[in-house]
Amino acid sequence: VGDACGNTVTWWLRFSTDEKVVALTFDDGWSDLEFNGILDALDAHHAYATFFINGSYFVDWGIQPESMEKARVAGHMFGNHTFDHTIGGDPGEFMVQLQQSETAHSAFGINKLTPIFRSPSFAEADWLNEVLLGAGYTEHILTNLDPEDWTDPPPSADTMAQCVLETIEPGDIVLFHIGPETTPAALELILESLSEEGYHFLTIEQMLAYGTPTLVAPWDLKDCDDYY
Repeated sequence: VGDACGNTVTWWLRFSTDEKVVALTFDDGWSDLEFNGILDALDAHHAYATFFINGSYFVDWGIQPESMEKARVAGHMFGNHTFDHTIGGDPGEFMVQLQQSETAHSAFGINKLTPIFRSPSFAEADWLNEVLLGAGYTEHILTNLDPEDWTDPPPSADTMAQCVLETIEPGDIVLFHIGPETTPAALELILESLSEEGYHFLTIEQMLAYGTPTLVAPWDLKDCDDYY
């Protein structure tokens, strides 16, 4: 894992393991209704997930306080995805984005974010790691399986589930979004099928026990272009 004292930030695309464990992650947060649908599906299958909600969705009430409390009590995990989905143009702007997101989470009952970060649109900058370490973030969580539920219109639940079920492997980090109307139904199908196959669904923090990051070549990153 990353080590703030050692001046390193670890970037994760997937986890190196043969055990049937995967990390389900959810970005953004533009629909409280779909957020609750996701939480209900996770609860029905005793699954845990990690949420990267932009702080701005708390300010404009896209996400409700009672929904965050529901997620917190259920044992889900929260990371930093910036305040309004940008790292800004320089280190100072990026630090403000991190701090504003932390403040917004705190106002909704998440008093201390776990020190994990996901960059918006997977933005990169040569000063990114330095700012993350200065703010106490040691893990940068990316993904190697993107079901592309963010497309407009979103894919059907059946097709999205088919893509994930036919491509997922142990150790994968799967990227969904809180907002697309078909995501909760697709998640229900995915959880039901993978649970029957013996998979377990863990938070990023829990997944950190499963070894070192695995390098993933660009051509090995998985999406659903062939399905939609």
